[in-house]
Amino acid sequence: MKKIAFAIGVLAIVAGILSSCKKTEENHQIAQPYIPPVNGITSTTLGVKGSPTPTAYKGTLIANTTYTVVGDILVNKGDTLIVQPGVTVCVADTNCIGVKGVLISIGTQSNPVVFTDCDATPNNTLGQPYSSDPAWFHGTSPGWWNGINCDTSCTLLLLKWTQVWFTGAAFKRQQPIANTAVGSNSYGIFFQNTMGNFIMEDCKMYGSINDGIRVQTGRFEVMRSVFEKLGNNTNEAFNVKSGGVGDCAYNLFIGIATNGSKGSNKGGSPVQCDVCMYNNTYINCGWRQSQAAHGACINYEQNAKGAAYNNLIVDCKVGLRVVSNPIADTANLFYGNNFIYGDSLNVTEQFYPNPLYITKPDCYIAPIPAESGYVYNPNGSGAPNTTDATNLMGANPVNFVGFPTPENFGLPMIAIDNYEAPNSFNFRLQSNSPCVGTGTTAFPAGYPINACSSVSIPSLGFTVNESAPTNDIGCYPFTNTAIGNQQ
Repeated sequence: MKKIAFAIGVLAIVAGILSSCKKTEENHQIAQPYIPPVNGITSTTLGVKGSPTPTAYKGTLIANTTYTVVGDILVNKGDTLIVQPGVTVCVADTNCIGVKGVLISIGTQSNPVVFTDCDATPNNTLGQPYSSDPAWFHGTSPGWWNGINCDTSCTLLLLKWTQVWFTGAAFKRQQPIANTAVGSNSYGIFFQNTMGNFIMEDCKMYGSINDGIRVQTGRFEVMRSVFEKLGNNTNEAFNVKSGGVGDCAYNLFIGIATNGSKGSNKGGSPVQCDVCMYNNTYINCGWRQSQAAHGACINYEQNAKGAAYNNLIVDCKVGLRVVSNPIADTANLFYGNNFIYGDSLNVTEQFYPNPLYITKPDCYIAPIPAESGYVYNPNGSGAPNTTDATNLMGANPVNFVGFPTPENFGLPMIAIDNYEAPNSFNFRLQSNSPCVGTGTTAFPAGYPINACSSVSIPSLGFTVNESAPTNDIGCYPFTNTAIGNQQ
């Protein structure tokens, strides 16, 4: 592997972030050049245990090193912290990672970066009791650590081949980050700069008692990642509020408490929430949410706009949900060529959530409205929307490579939310799947949004790599595997 000289400083790296660069067309895992660390951090203990003040860091966490966070840490405004491949960051004792400046974590497919509490171990037994699952509880305490929290001054949070595990614990100390009061809920990732960029490519999140990601406001690109067992009895995997603008595509959502991905203009930003969700796969989401018809896969509400195409929805509690009160921006909301499947009556009768929701009949390519018997109620009130739910049970099987439909596990679907070993499910499509060739690339003008397309850091070998839509449905396209999820 050829060495390259790397004399550029951290400030020069940041200065080059917004330079334009031609986007790559495929997502092949290319060997990265060896890049010596700038201001390498050699101490493997980060923070000061019990300190009320976070310890500031900048420079580089050195490749293939394990660091233990014993107290809250912070990247100051104007500073950059770079995390190299193979780094494991063990966040102990409910501590927090705060970012006022820039955090860049670039792993590789074979050598990812991991942020976790190293005392936590997944338990992926089917039917694992909710109250004792470490995805949500540290013993009897909710959550393990406070996640990655970006302030309003954070200009870039970049995660590539990076894993974030076991987050969501309540803040035990006030952080120098907005919206982090003592006792308040934390998220796995929190971003809140309208003019900043949050980029997440080829990553994984597992286990959080609250939202996995909350974009309070900001530009984003969330691409080809896996989200598993996020939220306990409410909350979403990816929750975008007012001012959030960007694309969410080729992601796998499995076992999410409520919605996989959600757009809501709540928050008061002058920039309208605008989310394009395409070629995602949603499996068994919504079953820990107690409210009826409250979402399980895709959700648009409260003046949010956007587009949703080529998404695959399987055995989720509720189908694609457009809310009437407070109403989504239905004049600027576009969707179609989505595919939905259900094993049981309580699933199929909620393909079109009712009552009080206003999802249009042309939402799905399967079942087509003529087969569903759906009666559209544009006012979202009065007589509930109806479907021919009985005849839809088990109809239009997806034909996954390694996941049975009907599921037939002898357990309620609330328990079938484990993607990891020993289950090793495979959500790729067989050649005879009805999802092959039934998607669309003919999106409305302005979609995908490509809000972060100008982000490029040549010195680190990174250029934003947003996969274009494909004619297949779901996150694992059969026809062009290179642009799909690689996990």
